[in-house]
Amino acid sequence: MQNLQQNEFIWPLPFETHNLHTNDTMTTFKLYKNNSDNKILFFNMHDNENTAAEAGQQIIKENGGTFCELVGKGTRLIQFKINDKSIFIDPNRIFTDEGIIANLELLNEYSNQAFLEIKSFSKQIIELLDFENHELVVGLHNNPKDSYSVYDYLGEGNEKQYAETVNFIPGTNPNNFYLTNSEKYYNILSKKGYNVILQSKTNPYNDGSLLDYCSKHNINFINLEVETGDLNSQLIMSKELYELLD
Repeated sequence: MQNLQQNEFIWPLPFETHNLHTNDTMTTFKLYKNNSDNKILFFNMHDNENTAAEAGQQIIKENGGTFCELVGKGTRLIQFKINDKSIFIDPNRIFTDEGIIANLELLNEYSNQAFLEIKSFSKQIIELLDFENHELVVGLHNNPKDSYSVYDYLGEGNEKQYAETVNFIPGTNPNNFYLTNSEKYYNILSKKGYNVILQSKTNPYNDGSLLDYCSKHNINFINLEVETGDLNSQLIMSKELYELLD
């Protein structure tokens, strides 16, 4: 169930607070809206990626759209209590059954009850954000310098098998890039001179991520990955996405 508190204010926009429940644990989502249309949705789902959270609020204040922020304890993982036992999950690995199972097996001991509780939590997020009724869904992410980058999709990178094609601009920051399931968006952003990865058509992600979910439901999706602390790049790259909308 959702608990909704309206008319709360935080600079720069009003927001709604939605409390989603899993067993005896509550997770809070802040939902910011700056117009009535549903064309673009930005989602910051890792609470340790603060540059993305700041960018999300600022970009929709200036350009319109919807921004959702998961509010946790400042960590990538979120924690549930199930029968007094702590369960940790990555909120970007829960949007398919396969992802939930893999997430539980990686971070916890698998149990059917935990699977069902997390699946219920995932369903609440999907209902809240209504991904299928947006023209474009954007995952806002940050990564430390010299960590996850375009290089992971080139050469012998450990993500190369998931890339159909890669546009890398030498001399640019490899931590700053788009990952998309749309060939149309890949072509447009590449021509604009950005680092862009098109997800493989024959070997797409099957990890329960939001990219995985959107690809399976024919929803246009972009992961916007930017180096932690580089707010200016996150804002510039976010603003570019409005040019993709019909």
